[in-house]
Amino acid sequence: MLIVIPLILAAFAAMIIVLQRMPATPVLKYHHVNQNTPDAITISPELFEKQLSLLKKLGYRSVSPEEAFLQKKAPRRSVVLTFDDGFFDNYKFAFPLLKKHGFKATIFLTTSLIKDNIGGKVKRESFKDAILKGDFSEFLSWKQIKEMRDSGLVDFQPHTHFHRHRFKGPVVVSKVIDPEKLDFKTLSCFDPPAKKGAEVLESGASIVTRAYDPNTLRYETQKDYLQRIDGEIGASKKIIEKKLNKLCECLAWPWGLFNGAALKAARRLGFKLCMTTIYGSNHFMTSKFRIKRFTPSGDPEKFREEIVRNSFLLSSLLIDDRLYAAFSMRFIRRKLKEMEQNG
Repeated sequence: MLIVIPLILAAFAAMIIVLQRMPATPVLKYHHVNQNTPDAITISPELFEKQLSLLKKLGYRSVSPEEAFLQKKAPRRSVVLTFDDGFFDNYKFAFPLLKKHGFKATIFLTTSLIKDNIGGKVKRESFKDAILKGDFSEFLSWKQIKEMRDSGLVDFQPHTHFHRHRFKGPVVVSKVIDPEKLDFKTLSCFDPPAKKGAEVLESGASIVTRAYDPNTLRYETQKDYLQRIDGEIGASKKIIEKKLNKLCECLAWPWGLFNGAALKAARRLGFKLCMTTIYGSNHFMTSKFRIKRFTPSGDPEKFREEIVRNSFLLSSLLIDDRLYAAFSMRFIRRKLKEMEQNG
């Protein structure tokens, strides 16, 4: 017994060392890059460039989702850059910086919001302006998309067609006082558009919600729900494939929400990768239909650590900070020094 215990401990220690060194691939999730006050989905061009510079300094190379998870062509120190929704500021601010530093990125498009020759404004109420005013100028145009595509650095994939909420039951949450003061999610539930005095019901993301119709007081049938999400997912795929003459195999879920029916629809429509908003990194055990992503920290030191943390299997698995500190902190700090020295 006295001999067995040291052998078990030695085997455990060896396993920890192996897991620490096994590679993982971080996928970064961005939305807006502009000069507005930073928030949960907005980063300044200056900070975005600092992050690209740090990635380059640490020796990271950007790869596409397909290269990383389907073709297995990603080098050991790889990172995937993604942008959700398809905002005009991705073209105005992010694209020049991607070209300057030679980084690839994938932009997931909400195709109902992309028009032919409109993109050209940077504001805060992109979705609300589209619904209330029919103003799509805060989103990319197909002309801008094709220019970015032709650079060889930016790819485009579906983010579904509508990116909306739907009423999910008869419970009244409030009443509309002023439609312009409603948040985008609530506004998107109304068809026709919301009017003063209308009842606001509980709602949920369209892809995962069997819609409730307040006019008929009925829920959509399961068959109708499945046909609808097939349409919402499939339309974005068909539009991008036709506009850009390419195959789309990667889907990003709106708000990162999905269910079993949505996953089956994605597979049936030919998708081979699905992006979530689950925090973490991706390794040989990660499902291709549950690729994890995270929004990079605005703090440079935290950004450095989370990039390296999510580049190795063990540290990326340790969500609990105490376990992370116990098993991986020294390793991450050492790897950071090595990366900065070797480039």
